[in-house]
Amino acid sequence: KVWMNIWALHHDEKYFDEPYEFKVERFLDDDGNLLPGNERKSFLPFGVGKRECLGEAMAKVRMFLFVTSLLQRLEIFPEDKNNPPDPDPTKFTYAIAIQPGPFNIFVKDRESRK
Repeated sequence: KVWMNIWALHHDEKYFDEPYEFKVERFLDDDGNLLPGNERKSFLPFGVGKRECLGEAMAKVRMFLFVTSLLQRLEIFPEDKNNPPDPDPTKFTYAIAIQPGPFNIFVKDRESRK
């Protein structure tokens, strides 16, 4: 059996300039719209082929609703504004899920909701 290392693909400088930097613009056109799938062939977060995730569409919708709901209701801050969490992905733990190092945050209701 052959398995594809998707993490390695997503961090290969051959396909992505500065692969360890979060750059959402690499997936957007000049007007800020999502590039069509044929222009994002190197981005495969849900796998490909026979082993492609069957729940991709549902997962994307659920994640969008979950994250937007959190951001609408809450303000999230690092515990120490002068020392935010280290965003360097080379220091993350990679397993089934990607995990950054431990860090503390403050969460409070948005003022607009009171």
